[in-house]
Amino acid sequence: MSTIASFTPEEQSLIRDIIPLTGFAVAVAGNSGIIGTFKEAAATAKGLGEAAAKYPQNELIQSLLKDFNQNRPTMPKYNPLEAGIQEKIKGDALAKTRQVITLLAQKATPQEVTEFKQWILAVSENVANAAKEGGFLGIGGERVSAAEKAVLSDLQSVLSA
Repeated sequence: MSTIASFTPEEQSLIRDIIPLTGFAVAVAGNSGIIGTFKEAAATAKGLGEAAAKYPQNELIQSLLKDFNQNRPTMPKYNPLEAGIQEKIKGDALAKTRQVITLLAQKATPQEVTEFKQWILAVSENVANAAKEGGFLGIGGERVSAAEKAVLSDLQSVLSA
């Protein structure tokens, strides 16, 4: 069994930030509007909170959740006006997910790694389902956009590798 203390401060930061970053990558892939964006942010926060009950025996996740009280996840600074910013965020999220999974495979139990992967994907799927994309004032649109599906598919591929 491992805890967040099993990792270096740099590794801890990477692990701490991965759930919000993957959720963010899904959120920016779609066009949810301002209300939808708030719903998607809330879905990320909810996913962080639900992990305590969903993975009660996973010492890594439990210690990470306790660590959040003192060390909040941080998001990289992105320029929203930069060309191709959605792809950059997606690329960063996928690359950092690979790094996190590699770290966990070295220092955590196989069950902890599996559950951490499940957690990453569950939060990202909840973000994708939090708001409709492409509608107007909640009318029309689709629950999960093609761009969000693409991010989820790529994330699933990284987590399955």
